[in-house]
Amino acid sequence: MSFIKSYGIALPHFRIEDHILHPNGKRTVMKAVCYTDEDIITLAFQATSECLTNSEINSVSPVIDCIFFATSSPIFKNRYHASFIADMINLPTEIMALDFVNSNRSGTDAFLMANELLNAGKYKNILVITADVIYPEIGKELSTPFGHAATCLLLSTEGKVGEIISANSFSSAYAEEFIYKDEFIQYDPRFSRENGFSKNLSSVLKKFVKQPESFDSVILNSLYSKMAGKIFGHSGFEEVQIYKDSLLSNIGNTGSSHSILLLLNEIENHKKNILLIDYANGINIFRIKGHEEIHR
Repeated sequence: MSFIKSYGIALPHFRIEDHILHPNGKRTVMKAVCYTDEDIITLAFQATSECLTNSEINSVSPVIDCIFFATSSPIFKNRYHASFIADMINLPTEIMALDFVNSNRSGTDAFLMANELLNAGKYKNILVITADVIYPEIGKELSTPFGHAATCLLLSTEGKVGEIISANSFSSAYAEEFIYKDEFIQYDPRFSRENGFSKNLSSVLKKFVKQPESFDSVILNSLYSKMAGKIFGHSGFEEVQIYKDSLLSNIGNTGSSHSILLLLNEIENHKKNILLIDYANGINIFRIKGHEEIHR
């Protein structure tokens, strides 16, 4: 088993209401937005520093033997963000440092890979960092999901925040929307969302969830979550189990960080048995046991 030993969160202090971004925006909906002196590196460093402060280990100790960085909005090309952050927090150069990019699912991709390596006994302490800073095009402020944030998880072979009971990944050939050669591609949603999201979620629940009644919180991170009600119902879940995303109206959709933020929010709400589902061109699914004692 692997555990969440400690964690850190970084959110920009600045908030902007949707009606300021666009005349048709709502006054009750806000986005967390970076100022000119902030980017994914500054947010990531802040979240990582908080995570290490909350942990019981020293950041300069070689006990951290691996670091992953996940983002869908990289600022470097031909350079790893993970090794850059590792140097900033004085980690040894000999450790594994890898980036996970190109998808909003990158955060749980790194989370899942860290869990696999810990379970295999390859490493003992892995930092998983997520950060995204995306600005929508002018005129597309409401149709483009965005919000700025970073998280850092210290995953270990022991911990007091939460325990990863199981983790799986389920691939899909369909991607409802993506960018190809700098052009935005979007398939007809009547076809793609049924053959992508709906079929993928139904298959995952059938294969990996045997006792739906055992969960007191079911988190679905997806742009198409409004389509999931009937699927959850047919799979044996009750409406009261499904977590309603309260972060969207307060900080926006934070990309690769969003699923991790939703998970940490429910752990802080003292949920015991959590099912985390992260969809984007496939699904990562986790069963997580929340613990009473959290370091924050």
